Amino acid sequence: MFETRVPATPLPAEFQTALGSGCTCPKFIEGIKRGEIMSANGDTPPPHDAMPYRADIDGLRGIAVLCVVLFHAGLPGLPGGFVGVDVFFVISGFLISRIINSDVQSGNFSPVRFYRRRIKRLLPAFTLVTLSSAAAAYVLSLPVDLRNFGQSLAMAGLFATNILFWRESGYFNQLAVTKPLLHSWSLGVEEQFYFLYPVILILALRASRRWGGIAVTAVILILSFAASAVVTGIDRDAAFYLLPTRAWELMVGSVLALVPLHARRARENDLLVALGLAMIAWACVRLNWTTPFPGVAAAIPVLGAGLVIGFGGGKGIVARIALQNPLILFFGRISYSLYLWHWPLLAFARYRSIDVLDARQTVALMGMAVVLAWLSWRFVEQPLRRRDRFTGWRPFAFAAASSAAMIVLGCWFVVGKGLPYRLDPEIRAVLATARGERRVQCLASEATGWRDPKRACTYGAAVPPTIAVWGDSHARAIIEGFGVVAGEHGRSAVLYGYAGCAPMIGLHFREPLFQCAQYSRATMATILANPAIRTVIIAARHGIYLRGLTTDLGPAELGRPVRSFLVTPLPGLRTAPREAAYEDRLSETVRILRKAGRQVILIDPVPEIGYNVPRTIAIEMAAGRPPQFDRPRAAYERRQAPALAILRAVAARTGATVVPTVDLFCDKTLCHTVEGRNLLYYDDNHVSPPGSKKIADVVWKEIAP
Repeated sequence: MFETRVPATPLPAEFQTALGSGCTCPKFIEGIKRGEIMSANGDTPPPHDAMPYRADIDGLRGIAVLCVVLFHAGLPGLPGGFVGVDVFFVISGFLISRIINSDVQSGNFSPVRFYRRRIKRLLPAFTLVTLSSAAAAYVLSLPVDLRNFGQSLAMAGLFATNILFWRESGYFNQLAVTKPLLHSWSLGVEEQFYFLYPVILILALRASRRWGGIAVTAVILILSFAASAVVTGIDRDAAFYLLPTRAWELMVGSVLALVPLHARRARENDLLVALGLAMIAWACVRLNWTTPFPGVAAAIPVLGAGLVIGFGGGKGIVARIALQNPLILFFGRISYSLYLWHWPLLAFARYRSIDVLDARQTVALMGMAVVLAWLSWRFVEQPLRRRDRFTGWRPFAFAAASSAAMIVLGCWFVVGKGLPYRLDPEIRAVLATARGERRVQCLASEATGWRDPKRACTYGAAVPPTIAVWGDSHARAIIEGFGVVAGEHGRSAVLYGYAGCAPMIGLHFREPLFQCAQYSRATMATILANPAIRTVIIAARHGIYLRGLTTDLGPAELGRPVRSFLVTPLPGLRTAPREAAYEDRLSETVRILRKAGRQVILIDPVPEIGYNVPRTIAIEMAAGRPPQFDRPRAAYERRQAPALAILRAVAARTGATVVPTVDLFCDKTLCHTVEGRNLLYYDDNHVSPPGSKKIADVVWKEIAP
């Protein structure tokens, strides 16, 4: 159906025929010199390595950037639009390998000229967008966010933001949607590719011009694809962000550059191009953030892009209609600038908005992105690509200055701790609510590791504790108020807390780093061995174990399935559904404590907000809006219904006491985040010291003398 051919000449056949047959084609040559005729990747090569313009590749660029932009804008029905980046990788691998191969085959390769082209192609627009984002971040961001932005800005100067974001958070994490430079991760992958692969390819081609490049590219492709498939199942973020697990996508394009494909008949070209476009479209519609990606799933859009590039260079009707119409070519030409501009606009708009952007706001932002992209393409990209401009060592000097500016500015934001002096004192006071010196030190967690309950933190008066507060990070938040109230009564309370672990024996989670079962057993043994502890208060974020995270309330957390847990066999207890197992384990835990003569108090879950309260209120104040926002009480009742029912069933079965919390924070319709001048939460779901004091005042009435 189709065959391969290995190019051994620097010019395509049609150009050799035109130039070698006595036709000087002055308009063609002058057009190259003036920059009016561009190569396929937008560069203006000198006449000796001119390449035919591939309008279909510009069209493929247009499709790729629209997939990414519409996905980021939240267009319904396009959950896999992120695969547009994979299409870009294939295009980049194809164009770069074709340039290198052509130059090496003609004996005309120049590293200086190669990297000069890369700088002229990528860096001016990137610098403009990055420094514009820095100015916006300086004006709009809170200190902690400006500090984080400074880290990404400095890494952008080193073309390594993909490494930073791998270490920080996943691409699909809801917290990532307000990172203005998140999209630069793909540029980091490409720049690292540009530094490493040309050297490898040149050495391989010099060893064997016919087979060296093909062999080394095939080896890298196979090894990288295998690594991507394996690592995606182990560390999805690493597979997503890092070059070793992404290189195979670029290598697919490289193979097409080294072994061009063509079908024998135009109809076959059309069918293969249509198949490639269908594969890309299927990936955009069917894949989503839950898909293990990149891994094997990425092969669908990558191979689809490969088919389009491999068989779309002719004059087939599919390529003309789908890839060479004026609209898609327009987006293809501005694709790089549009990719750069659209994400910071969305990120800053989402950062300054409490609620999700509506359709009108999103359309306006995307329209602004298109206008900025066209201006950037017309007045930055195009002029600087011309052969007679930005020549010699000027591009390298510009690259050094640009990188230095990003690194220095980013370090200033980091070392200056986000430059808090930019904000009014009242806003800084609100942000101080989010700080707590003992939060990390007194709470065992996956990050801090095991903490022996025998060396737990004590709150209140300097006397041996008679009250134990047992739970997860919500227990640690609530004990702040108990420390104050207990101290007023000359008593103290001890905290037994492990972040992310339900306070009960016989229940533990599948994640191996969480030592929930071990910690619960040790806590129970410590309490039973200390007769001075007469009251045990159990407090936890029960809803998260039964219902998952708060994605229905706000953007603070990433939505994912409820963490699965294992049930340790205990005689006479049910092991079937989640809620039944949870109730059984909590009942058994309370029964043991009650049998040992301890008073047990169960605290209802507190209302969850879904938004980081101090940050959101500070942003509202900085924007001149009233510093208050509430959440519906109905959302609390709907989300916590299983937990509330379980706590009351356990209390009825064991004689424990249940203390409601909803009326402390909510009226009949709304749950509040502020009371007077006090913030009631220090993030999106943990109560602040004033909030915990409200709970402690009520619970103290139930504590036995």
